[in-house]
Amino acid sequence: MTIISYICNIKTLFVLTLGIFLHKEVQSQIALPVNYEFQQFFEVYNYMNPSVVDSSKIFSIRLHNRTSFGLFEGVQRNILVANKIFFKNNRRFATLGIAATRASDGPFIQRNGLYISGAWFTKLSSRWAISAGMKVGSLNYVFKPSQFSVGGSDWAWDGAIGLSLYSPKVIVGLSIQQILPSTLRPLDYIVFLNPYWNIFYKGILYQKGVWLGEMNALMSWSTQTSVTLSFAPIVTWNHLVKSGLIYQYAKGLSIFIGIQSTLGQHLRWSIGASFLLYSTSSSRFTDGVLEFSGLIHP
Repeated sequence: MTIISYICNIKTLFVLTLGIFLHKEVQSQIALPVNYEFQQFFEVYNYMNPSVVDSSKIFSIRLHNRTSFGLFEGVQRNILVANKIFFKNNRRFATLGIAATRASDGPFIQRNGLYISGAWFTKLSSRWAISAGMKVGSLNYVFKPSQFSVGGSDWAWDGAIGLSLYSPKVIVGLSIQQILPSTLRPLDYIVFLNPYWNIFYKGILYQKGVWLGEMNALMSWSTQTSVTLSFAPIVTWNHLVKSGLIYQYAKGLSIFIGIQSTLGQHLRWSIGASFLLYSTSSSRFTDGVLEFSGLIHP
């Protein structure tokens, strides 16, 4: 057994021991929701805020993966979001979609979510539009059997609501996650799904010729956690190559690069990857993070 494997086993034992012996109520922010942990937040706005829509995508599927390695090997976050536009006319349209998530914290701890979402988009004028959306589903916590525990599983209702405002160059949105007062008891402790908030900003800063410069910003907070700030300046060249930086305040800095193109007359696709360049973690075991995203839409 390597030193890293030994440390990971000790970490798992510690978490399971808390659940079995301490019998204390804990907050769900100890195991943060999946969308809170994505560095590429600008690629999953619709998952974080169900009101975010794009009138140019009649149907879209987005896949996302975040994998840690090094000390925290085995920690993964996966997400799938699919949306389709219905009832579209010149001023308004509705969308329906599904979202599925899977988060693994090592070989024994897992969180799964499955949601149905919907949104309504309305043009207010030639320059302004607004959309409102919600999603509802279930969240499942699983502690797999191990030499330390017989394991356990529980699920609870979960949901979110959001509101977004659009102009030709700026989108601003507000959402509230975990709005349903739910609890889970996967072992002998209770997990409360407490509400938390997201505010995002997406704006075009520069557009000339084949160059497009955008700024993305996200602020997240709850009553149990401190405010999290993320910024991502992204540059796109010739509608083909995207690159930029992702900075999370007091956490770290990542680099992002992606490509996008068209297959045939209608099918568009894109794929992007980011890698953690610098972490502010005080631990001498620096966690490596690699993140991928992909989008397909007609």
